[in-house]
Amino acid sequence: MVVVVRRYNVAYVPVPKAACTSLKRAMYRLEHGKDFAGEMRNGRKVGIQRAYPTRPFTPAALEGLKDPFTFAVLRDPAERVLSTWSNRVMQRGRLEVENQRKLDRLFAGRWRRLGQRFGLGGQAPSLLNPRPDLNDFVLNIEAYSRSSAAVRHHTRSVADFLGPDLSVYNRLYRVQDMPALEADIRDRTGLDTFAVPRTNVSPPEYRAGIADLSDAAFDKLMTWLEPEYELLSQWFTPPRRDQLNTQQTGTI
Repeated sequence: MVVVVRRYNVAYVPVPKAACTSLKRAMYRLEHGKDFAGEMRNGRKVGIQRAYPTRPFTPAALEGLKDPFTFAVLRDPAERVLSTWSNRVMQRGRLEVENQRKLDRLFAGRWRRLGQRFGLGGQAPSLLNPRPDLNDFVLNIEAYSRSSAAVRHHTRSVADFLGPDLSVYNRLYRVQDMPALEADIRDRTGLDTFAVPRTNVSPPEYRAGIADLSDAAFDKLMTWLEPEYELLSQWFTPPRRDQLNTQQTGTI
């Protein structure tokens, strides 16, 4: 979903794990003049991610807009993966939630009936470890991505959300370029108070950097992310094993 503030003709296209929660809140305030406090949808109060869902790119997403200032924010590919582990897996416990839903469906349906018929005693198929350590998560990233909707969504390629042609955007900022983004929006809108809040910061015990990976996990991650670094070569270079990267922020 493209977040459009028509009053200022500004369009933001979100990428998961690239400060998108913070930016959605900032865009909501830009559009409504107040902080987001939940919205009612079909009789239920929903959060910012439901109000402004992040969906894969479609060519029609930017159609109908008259010469808008269209922008997105990029994040180092490795940091997106590490933040997925720290924020979605460890802090939010999304794999535990997903595992429980799978078990509930199995026991509510066919598996329960088969267990009764063949005397399986209610056994369920094995599930991936819902709280893997960082190296286990990275070494099994393909399996976690296949098995978990949360992991798959937050580690998908930037091209899935922004489209294959990044030249259609007026400006692509890196997460560390947030001050420049804020200044550009202030200039365009005339609002000196525009700022992007910092939200969804993981607690210190779950933060991780490149230096926290084993050699095997580092090599696996770099191989898995090779196409992403190639796509984003204008903005990011793959980290070296001997680099001690700054700890990632854990923002969504």
